[in-house]
Amino acid sequence: MCRYLLYISYLGTNFRGVVQTNSTSPTVQRVIEGALHTLKPQEAAKLYFSSRTDAGVHALNNTAHVDFVRRNNQQPFSGEVLKTILNNKLLIAQQDIRINDVKKVPDEFHARFQAKGRTYVYRIASNWNCALNHIPLFENHRCWMVSYRLDIEKMKQACEVFIGTHDFAAFRSKNNKNVHKSTVRTIDSINIRKSHGILQHLSPCETDARIEYYEIEFKAKSFLYKQLFALRFSAAPIEIRGTVVRVLTTWNIL
Repeated sequence: MCRYLLYISYLGTNFRGVVQTNSTSPTVQRVIEGALHTLKPQEAAKLYFSSRTDAGVHALNNTAHVDFVRRNNQQPFSGEVLKTILNNKLLIAQQDIRINDVKKVPDEFHARFQAKGRTYVYRIASNWNCALNHIPLFENHRCWMVSYRLDIEKMKQACEVFIGTHDFAAFRSKNNKNVHKSTVRTIDSINIRKSHGILQHLSPCETDARIEYYEIEFKAKSFLYKQLFALRFSAAPIEIRGTVVRVLTTWNIL
């Protein structure tokens, strides 16, 4: 047996989250496991992700480990070969998933429990100073549009309350099945910074150029299920006018 650690990027718009569920809806896990299945492993390959993301959430660098055994005692794939094979299959299948890297890891390695940290970024677009009432085409499914000016200083002050170690029981999902697990978590940092739109400087539309973009970045070793879904409203208590987009990055010990 050979255990691999996969570094994965994906656009979550067309996926019903990352982890496979009982439904037949497409998930990132189902697509990658399907690609692995075409390599005819000795046993069914199952991915174990370091971070779960919901429907519509994108990832710059999520990670997952998988055990893969080739038939007839064939030598294990190198990480580079497995990455190339998977990316070719995902490209042919026209899936919005890319394997950034593949590394062999020890048999006892676990992507979830040995993750050193997780970063979530929320992108917000404010059109308060222009007449535009829709999200620019290249930002569709990639930002959260609001129609008034953001008070960044007050948002930063609100975020300071959550930094550090706290009991976040009030911020977890009501449907959380792990009711007996600790709800204490440590948020390392929350940063709010000005950003820019995708190819905004090349847009022929004058109103596009006047939109203000911001990012809210949360960093922690781990989060409660749905914790950030609630925290984002506390950090930015503003009316939703579009799609909320999270971009995930996870880094592991290796």
